[in-house]
Amino acid sequence: MVAQPEPLASAAVPAEQRGLVRYLDEPAWKRVRLGTDVLMLALAVAAAILGSSAAGVATREKGLLFIFPMLVVALFASRGGYRPRLRTVTLEVLPSLFGAISIAVMLLVSWAAIAGDGSTPAPLLARLWLFSLLFVAFGEVVLARSQEYARRQGLLSHPALIVGAGVVGEKAVRRLEAHPEYGMTPAGFLDADPPEPQPSSREWWKRLKKLLTWGI
Repeated sequence: MVAQPEPLASAAVPAEQRGLVRYLDEPAWKRVRLGTDVLMLALAVAAAILGSSAAGVATREKGLLFIFPMLVVALFASRGGYRPRLRTVTLEVLPSLFGAISIAVMLLVSWAAIAGDGSTPAPLLARLWLFSLLFVAFGEVVLARSQEYARRQGLLSHPALIVGAGVVGEKAVRRLEAHPEYGMTPAGFLDADPPEPQPSSREWWKRLKKLLTWGI
């Protein structure tokens, strides 16, 4: 076992010291995203109904809209929308979420056609679809940006053990340091045979000395 005397300081911030920021990290992050989506969808339902009279849209079938938020969340969750991710990227999340919203609206249209009284709720559901896209996109962007900001400020960070202290380990550490939005801070290396310092990479070896190196 080989250990250098200068371990990397504070690779992770203790949960009890993070305050509300801890809700931007797992396991609370999943619940926060789900709750935010439900809230945004409920606001979309309210906006679709409240402004319908001024827009000349009938609200006879508005009862259908109240199951819409949970229907969208169920569809999105079934497609793995709330599974843990290394990093929440809105451009990856929103297409799947928009798809769940569109499918939910189509299901409500189909249900109204089968069980309705002949009136069409299409104009009301079109308003719901549009408001849902806007509100949900806003919520997801705010959450993703908040998490990224917290990670860049060092408020959300987990220690990462790098397997191998060679060239690949060097690239892994540099990648993590260059992208704090991943929320991982290199804490050490696991290497059965740590390499010797090379003159061509003195800066890297100075960095290496600040990390613990464990041999097997």
